[in-house]
Amino acid sequence: MPNLISCDYDAKKIYVHSGISATITTSFASPSTYPRGLTLDGVNLISSDSDADKIYVHSGISATITTSFASPSLEPRGLTYDDPIVIWYAAVNTPQNVSATVVAL
Repeated sequence: MPNLISCDYDAKKIYVHSGISATITTSFASPSTYPRGLTLDGVNLISSDSDADKIYVHSGISATITTSFASPSLEPRGLTYDDPIVIWYAAVNTPQNVSATVVAL
């Protein structure tokens, strides 16, 4: 089962949950002061921070940052990833009844 990953603006942390539950298996400090958005590219966590106005690419799901760059606007608050393979994999491998339509872009 995949794990939920969440960020906490006040605690300045990123949490990895056990499945989709309130149980936290691990956590680590956000790379800056106000984490606001998360996505996964299939391997690496990508986070945004509304104080630094940056987007960070993590090494796997860890505090280690491999690269970062300025957000195209102020206070980035949400991220998503549009790779159809990642979307298909997530839809097929979730325990709930989920359907997805993969559209080539």
